[in-house]
Amino acid sequence: MQMHYIAAIFFIGLGIAGLALAVGHEVYWWKRRAWLPSTGIIKDFKETHWADGGPTYSAVIEYKLNGAVRSFDSQYASGKKPTIGSHVPIVMSPGEDRAAEISQSHRIMITVASCVFGAIFIIVGSNIKPTSEQGVGGQPATPPRVGD
Repeated sequence: MQMHYIAAIFFIGLGIAGLALAVGHEVYWWKRRAWLPSTGIIKDFKETHWADGGPTYSAVIEYKLNGAVRSFDSQYASGKKPTIGSHVPIVMSPGEDRAAEISQSHRIMITVASCVFGAIFIIVGSNIKPTSEQGVGGQPATPPRVGD
C-alpha cells in the first residue's frame, strides 16, 4: 500500500473519531434534558496530577434530593482550585440517585471543537494525493523540465 493511502486513511479516521465524539457528547447531554435543574454547593475539591506533574482540581458538589443531603464529584476539572461555598448549577436524575454539574461552555467547546477538527481532518485526508503520478511504463506523467 502506498504511503499516501495510509496518510489519507489516518486523517479520515481521526476526522470520523472527532465527529463521533461530538455526536456522543450531544447524545449524553440530550439524555439529561429531562433531569431536574437545581443548585449545588461546592463543599470540597479533589486534586489529581497530569503526567507532567501539573495539578488539576475537580469540585465535590453537595445537593439535596428528597430531603437527604448527597454529594458527587464533578466531571469537569480545571487547573484552578474551585471556590468552596460557591453555588453551581446542577441537574438531578428524577428516578435515580445521580446528579451532574451543568456547564454550557464545556458542552459547546467539546461539541464544536470536535466537529471542527473532525471536519478539518476529513477534508485534509480526502485531499491527500500521491507526490508524483506515474505515467505509462513507470515513467513520470509529466516530463522533467530542462535543467532538472
